[in-house]
Amino acid sequence: MSETPALLDVRIRGRPSAARCTALYGVPTMFIAELAAPDFESYDLSSLRTGIMAGSPCPVEVMKQVIARMGMTEVQIAYGMTETSPVSTQTRADDSVERRVSTVGRVLPHLESKIVDPDTGLTVPRGTAGELCTRGYSVMLASSPPASWPATRSPVMCRSWRSSR
Repeated sequence: MSETPALLDVRIRGRPSAARCTALYGVPTMFIAELAAPDFESYDLSSLRTGIMAGSPCPVEVMKQVIARMGMTEVQIAYGMTETSPVSTQTRADDSVERRVSTVGRVLPHLESKIVDPDTGLTVPRGTAGELCTRGYSVMLASSPPASWPATRSPVMCRSWRSSR
């Protein structure tokens, strides 16, 4: 037996006395499984309006189905790491579907992000592939290098920047 109906029950139906949810969070694979459930149409999703998809890229067709069939017109894409508590960038509810599925959005307030050359640690020009580094209030303190470390490049941190490595 498929686990999808059980997943839908937990994520959408909840307990009979529970308030109806307006947001649903998950990875695209979870939304794909829910949309494919044989009894999908039997679920009352009328309270849903928003949510976050993260963890892997979302195909445009999946995003369109989540909006049309689940009513999540304001669903957004987010990117982050556990060490950055956990979201650093996010699209906006009013971004086009194409923008939501082709980017990870904008850097969140009070955070900084940059792309660096993984070999040198130097910031690369816009549009150049490299390693993402983030710093700000959300970066775990345990991720910061000890004060005794030299200011040279480290594989994990570089002057309070958390690397995506």
